[in-house]
Amino acid sequence: MADITLLGQNYTNVPSVNLPKTGGGTESFGAVPTPRTASDVSISGASVTVLAGSYAEDVTKAVASGTAGTPTASKGTVSNHSVTVTPSVTNTTGYIEGGTKTGSGVSVAASELVSGSQNITSNNTYDVTNLASVVVNVSGSGGVGTLLKETSLGTQNITATSATDLSKSVTVGSSSSKIDAYDAFLVETSVDTKTNSRHAATCAWIWLTASSTQATKSGATIATAKWNTKLSSNGTATTRANTTAYGIYPYSCSISSGVATIVLYGRQNSTQTGTINGAYTTRVYGFKLYELIGG
Repeated sequence: MADITLLGQNYTNVPSVNLPKTGGGTESFGAVPTPRTASDVSISGASVTVLAGSYAEDVTKAVASGTAGTPTASKGTVSNHSVTVTPSVTNTTGYIEGGTKTGSGVSVAASELVSGSQNITSNNTYDVTNLASVVVNVSGSGGVGTLLKETSLGTQNITATSATDLSKSVTVGSSSSKIDAYDAFLVETSVDTKTNSRHAATCAWIWLTASSTQATKSGATIATAKWNTKLSSNGTATTRANTTAYGIYPYSCSISSGVATIVLYGRQNSTQTGTINGAYTTRVYGFKLYELIGG
């Protein structure tokens, strides 16, 4: 088709026209080219190619469909207590509609991010980040107390249901290593071996006092309540605080020239019968007041 103007008159969409030309003959104007078709339009990947020319009608071209893959994630190896999780997804080539696809997550156990163990033997501040375990074995002064004395009492046979002098005592301190630095004792008597269910371990506090200055301890007060751990008839341990202890416990404490003497008594539980036959060990721990209050 062509648009022409002839003798002042406009003509549109004229397929073709032959006009006389100077010297004779005619000349053709407005020759119509061969129309383009759908075969002249091609699609390759993300590119659409449309050949230049005239198209007699609309051309529709289908785009190949693609498929959205399901996301996955892979877990790498642990390095320096960290692990890299790499997500990935595979899509097939073509048009993919919008939307969301959720894949399965990857779990990283806490145990995978920790390793190693540290043995702590002194009071200090430690960085235990990423350690799988910490073994604490602290001796000496500190918030956990200081083991001042450990005494084996041997085998004890206790039948009385009232406080009975066992003729056993524990001496803490010496002329060269006085107890003046401590404000309290924790006396613990444990059962080493037992022959029946009536054995009892005990814990009791002893508060140390001074007449004039805390630099020199001169007296002691045993706390009224004593903690008992008793094995019942079925072997189950029960713990309670009693004003009258059973088992072996501190009965009195005297201090002279920086040395403490703790006298031990024993008694059977009044609700039980029979004899307590067992071997016991008494341990005395020293505490400083500022340690007890977190100072």
